[in-house]
Amino acid sequence: MNREIQLVELCIDAACKTRETVEKWRLQKRSLDRLPSHLADALLRRLITRRLLHPSLLEVFKHSVEEVDVKGDNSVDAEWMAYLGGFRHLRYLNIAE
Repeated sequence: MNREIQLVELCIDAACKTRETVEKWRLQKRSLDRLPSHLADALLRRLITRRLLHPSLLEVFKHSVEEVDVKGDNSVDAEWMAYLGGFRHLRYLNIAE
């Protein structure tokens, strides 16, 4: 199990390395539609932490993410909220400062 966790961490880290790597997999968003929620949540958290997430990229996660925490992120605006409104399985949202 520990090796699986390490592999997942390596994959998420590689996917969030730079803006260029994010753009590469964003173009293949169909593959992310099928991503299990715990992996999608982890990937989204990493993108938020590294400040590599922009509103239109949120659309990639609308079928898989269950938790979004953008507490203290000043870039969250009406456009972000419009995309977040389309999240079908969202059960936790934190936008407080």
